[in-house]
Amino acid sequence: AFLLLSPLMEVKKMDLHGTVTLPVIPLRGIAVLPSEVMHCDIGRKKTLSAMESALSDEGYALFVSQKNAKIVDVTPEDLYSIGTICRIRQVFRIQNDTVHLLVTGAARARIVGIISENPHYTAQVEVIEDVEPDEYTTEALRRRLSEGFTEHASQRDRLTQEQKDAVLSQSSLSELTDAVAQHVVSKLEDKQKLIEEVDLVSRAASLLGIIENELMVMQVDRRIA
Repeated sequence: AFLLLSPLMEVKKMDLHGTVTLPVIPLRGIAVLPSEVMHCDIGRKKTLSAMESALSDEGYALFVSQKNAKIVDVTPEDLYSIGTICRIRQVFRIQNDTVHLLVTGAARARIVGIISENPHYTAQVEVIEDVEPDEYTTEALRRRLSEGFTEHASQRDRLTQEQKDAVLSQSSLSELTDAVAQHVVSKLEDKQKLIEEVDLVSRAASLLGIIENELMVMQVDRRIA
């Protein structure tokens, strides 16, 4: 059983615009998309220090994937330059120095520079804000993403109707793209590619390609079975 250390109290939401200074939490083998609710385990001293720093303020940190998950003592060069600003919602102690976090992705951000390296990495990060395309492009991409997601979900049959409706009801193309990606994308490299793609139309097109590949693989799977 998990021992709850500190559910983060609701405080005013951070103004995620322009350039902000945040502690950095390196991720090994996983990545977080904006709006995604993610569970992750941390235990390295610098990472725990970054967590404490985030919790002492409003609970925000930049969660960024390592290029090589096997590296324990990471340098800034070992991290991707774009990650996701996340808010730590809950903290659980598991055993020894391992801590289990529940976080929510808030926004893409690019590391502009590392301000300090001890007791943890602190970075100046630039918030990446999506620019929605014209209404015709938006509608065309929304339709194709919705159709692809619906087909993928029906073949996988792992989501409730409520979960499917929640994804399809996203109001902007940016939110829909990230919501669909959370349920469709399984490979870390694909997920990181979507996090790093700052152009929304290109990101949606990349996701459509991933969905089409997944559907083809599932089709072959059924034929083999």
